[in-house]
Amino acid sequence: MITGANSGIGLATAKLLARQGATVILACRDPHAMRDAADQVMVAAGDASRVDQVVLDLAELSSVDATAATIGGRYPRLDILVNNAGVMAPKRQRLTRDGFEEQMGVNHLGHFALTGRLLPLLVAGEGARIVTLSSKTHAAVMDVEADIPVPRRYRPWAAYGASKLANLLFAFELHRRLVAAGHAAVSVACHPGFTSTRLTREMASSRVGVALLALVQRLLTQPAADGALPAVCAAAHPAITGGEYLGPVRLAHTRGPAGLDRPRQVAADRELAARLWERSEALTGVVYRFVQRLQPSD
Repeated sequence: MITGANSGIGLATAKLLARQGATVILACRDPHAMRDAADQVMVAAGDASRVDQVVLDLAELSSVDATAATIGGRYPRLDILVNNAGVMAPKRQRLTRDGFEEQMGVNHLGHFALTGRLLPLLVAGEGARIVTLSSKTHAAVMDVEADIPVPRRYRPWAAYGASKLANLLFAFELHRRLVAAGHAAVSVACHPGFTSTRLTREMASSRVGVALLALVQRLLTQPAADGALPAVCAAAHPAITGGEYLGPVRLAHTRGPAGLDRPRQVAADRELAARLWERSEALTGVVYRFVQRLQPSD
């Protein structure tokens, strides 16, 4: 299951996994865009029966609950969840339907709630992968306590970076909790480097700005198919054991083949991650229940 799979990295990830034989569930807010994307993924899969669709609006917790219930009714287990959908630096502050700043609400809290609701399906099999997309902008967060999880004042890029740092804190803390409970499922984080996607559509406010942005993207960014490689590697590479942070390996980890990257040190702060986890449960009302798996005796 891939969130935000109707365009960009999400769509490229869906196509690549479909070509490898996965049954792919597209989870998108816009049903019309999702249908168009599904047609493309069906071509990649070569089998329409291996492509499913479900409407998901991460800006509305009731939609998250409904989507998780729908998936639970269709499938006995979920082997891969790619938390990909995101909002990037809108110029003016917007709120989700539940009153959260939109970037934190969609990028982190929505995915936190979705993963929690889907947790029974993810631990039902053996070795499920939960992949959460972050960004190199997580390293630019200056005042962690002021911006996570509820920013004291809105600054577009600070809020975006904070949401991406929250993604990392969540991914690593989720893996620690899965391990502590004895589950085979693992949590992995990744980033796409400098990739051209539709997320940048709000960065320019004029025709000249749009033209300049398009030029910069052509010169400096890599296509979405390349930006999706870290997510595909995190989802399917046999060497992944959980807790890794993957990204492109060339040009200061901005483009190229997928490999290991190193996040900012604060992303490994266990106390901060635990506080964010507790606050996220309180804000979303989604409480994770890790049933301890019995380990085989010697």
